[in-house]
Amino acid sequence: MFCLIPFFLRAIRFPELVLAVVLMTMVGCAAPKPPAPQQTPPLTYDASAFTQQDVIAETDIFQLTESQTADFLNYYHAPEQAETAGHKRLYHYLEEKLSGFDFKGQTYSADEALSRQAGNCLSLAILTTALADLVTIKVNYQRVNVAPIFRRYDDIMMLSSHVRSHVYDPNFVANPGAMTLIKPKIVIDYFPQRGDVSGSRVLPADFIAMFYQNLAADALIRQQYDRAFSLITKGLEISPLNPESLNMLAVLYSKTGQRQQAELVYRYALNYSEFSTNSVNNYARLLTNQGRHAEAELIIEQFPLATDDNPYRWIDIAENALAQGHIDKAIDGFKRANNLAPYIHEAYFGLAKSYYRLGNLEQANEAMQLAHQYAYTDQEESLYQAKLRVLEQHDN
Repeated sequence: MFCLIPFFLRAIRFPELVLAVVLMTMVGCAAPKPPAPQQTPPLTYDASAFTQQDVIAETDIFQLTESQTADFLNYYHAPEQAETAGHKRLYHYLEEKLSGFDFKGQTYSADEALSRQAGNCLSLAILTTALADLVTIKVNYQRVNVAPIFRRYDDIMMLSSHVRSHVYDPNFVANPGAMTLIKPKIVIDYFPQRGDVSGSRVLPADFIAMFYQNLAADALIRQQYDRAFSLITKGLEISPLNPESLNMLAVLYSKTGQRQQAELVYRYALNYSEFSTNSVNNYARLLTNQGRHAEAELIIEQFPLATDDNPYRWIDIAENALAQGHIDKAIDGFKRANNLAPYIHEAYFGLAKSYYRLGNLEQANEAMQLAHQYAYTDQEESLYQAKLRVLEQHDN
């Protein structure tokens, strides 16, 4: 089981799907690099359509109760723990306390996750951080790319992601003159899945922004637009260029009929934020709905410039390209997924379908054999075996 961090995209099936970023509407050029911080203008947005609400403060996300704090510190500093490294003490405490943890999709603050014995992977990382802060243990965060889960709510589609914590030995001292490549650490995560692909590091500000994104996602689904706006903008205060917070703000504007404001946010995101396929996809949809097809095509053409390290994202993009008949783009997407994770069977299956559509039966057969080789389940293995027999019959 793994945790789910919702990211928003408009419900859409375009020549290429999800995540995104690049330039302004009418321009077609290389993916822009975010300028130096002093050159980045602040985002100006219209808040007049929403009523600002009080939301949880950043410091309260990691706040534990007095009894929770005392319980952990008593355990951590107990004489019987004296010979155990600090990061291992923290891990053992979590292992003991969370033995009956309910790994649901809710996002909770640290005290809620511990008292409820429940929460998603973001909640677990938040709780881990709260405990680590009490004893000055360093924590880093990493995105984990897993087979995506999509949930649709009317015209909103929610894509789940996964994050885990790296907890470091607080007493580690490198030997003088020695080069240390990896400091002693423990990775705290839910149950690893076959097919998990390690992703990029998540900066602390973006990690906190994820918390507000998750709560805003729930509010948006419930059509609690004032609350969603308040949560998104709180996240943007902490991480002003976070691509998914900007994407969610634009989605909220679009959802509430403020298309001009949505477009302004998309343009800002594509010019100053990191490459987000969600923003590109959603911006293209917004332009298409207004009949601005040529401008939408210019935005869509930026997908090949993306540097997304999630192989499943490229599989989604490739599958949509294949559905639209853009076979060369589909092959490029499936190959990108292969380069990132050569053991994912879905990418080989996609290549087999693409080559078959082109009439390249030999390449299709080779790709299908690899899909069969890397299949996870007996059902998938049987499916690919049947497809191989069909290809062999055509080849003969």
